[in-house]
Amino acid sequence: MVVPVVASVLLVQCSNGDPNSALETPERSPTPVVTDSPKPSPTPFTSPTSVPPPTEVLPPDNLERGGIFRLAIPEGAPHLDRHLTVSSSLVSWGSGLAYSRILKFDSGPDTSFVVCDLCESWTQTTPLSFEFKLRDDVFWQPFRPLNGRRLTAQDVEFSLNKQREIGSPNAALLSNISDITTSSDVDLIIRLVSPDAETLEKLADTHSRIIPREVVDQEGDLRRGPTVGSGPWMPIQETSEYTELVANPDYYAPDQPYLDGLSFRVMPNAATRVTALRTKIIDVVQANDDLITAAVDAFEDIERITTTSSSAGVEVALNTKRPPLESPAYREVTWNLMNPGAWFESSAIHTTLQSAGLPTSPVNLSVFEGLFNDHENANSILTSDEFTPLTTS
Repeated sequence: MVVPVVASVLLVQCSNGDPNSALETPERSPTPVVTDSPKPSPTPFTSPTSVPPPTEVLPPDNLERGGIFRLAIPEGAPHLDRHLTVSSSLVSWGSGLAYSRILKFDSGPDTSFVVCDLCESWTQTTPLSFEFKLRDDVFWQPFRPLNGRRLTAQDVEFSLNKQREIGSPNAALLSNISDITTSSDVDLIIRLVSPDAETLEKLADTHSRIIPREVVDQEGDLRRGPTVGSGPWMPIQETSEYTELVANPDYYAPDQPYLDGLSFRVMPNAATRVTALRTKIIDVVQANDDLITAAVDAFEDIERITTTSSSAGVEVALNTKRPPLESPAYREVTWNLMNPGAWFESSAIHTTLQSAGLPTSPVNLSVFEGLFNDHENANSILTSDEFTPLTTS
């Protein structure tokens, strides 16, 4: 269970990019088109679910293309292997953006759902089986040892199995997968050990990047690179302190990405990041509330934006394979004795939201009625004849 209570606060200022930047920008068409797959309709397991063909969504008329978006991040990645680290500074805020996923998230102000990235569609044929039809117009970036060859279902199979290997820090995301098979270059089947409502979200997770077999075979792993992906961005500089990426001119989505490039600078100190924003070295910074308030009050060209995240917060998991939690009765008692509302009220994020003038109860806990904070039901279970007390020797 994830209670979405975390808010991130950003400082943003507009800039036209550094004219002296080393980023080389390829020619881009002035009329971009976004292509995405709509969310699959929720149908019962007895009826297979599938995704209809993608729909085209035109961008706003006043969209301005191009420019370099410059960001600062608190820490750098330990190395370049996306499957051997959980660091968001690599997979989400660095050269990991060069890689695609089989699925991705399409997020809006109040929604976030899974759509195709490398796939054209997916179908849940049984409670334990997903069939994916992959795009046939995706190519690896034109660097050795891939040299721009077409991406295949076998690439996806290799990458997901590599992530599932014992010892991989991201293996838990795919631990419920039983096996992955291919029947052609565009047909992929994923079978599960048990039904899992979060399967698609796990495949869309930023850690589930599709990596190239040739590099792994050549180098043993991706710790030292090279980074060769099939995504919208291509890295032209990768160090522990700085990463530069340019738009991939051969990306499958027409006229995307809209920017010419991205740059990420590692700045561990929050005050330094705010100073870099004020001097227009970077365009966006994340910092604490005091630094943000002071900067916004002192400089008119700095704007504060506060957003909430539906995928971060307090996460609770129970190991149901070990006693006493293998017992449904113990699990029910455990949930009944939890009180997420109290956690939220006592957490630091409550104060942060309040100081920012945001609602301090973003989660409607009434939807969990009968599951949490029900001491009466917990006591009823504990005193029932069917309940077996836990004994220790």
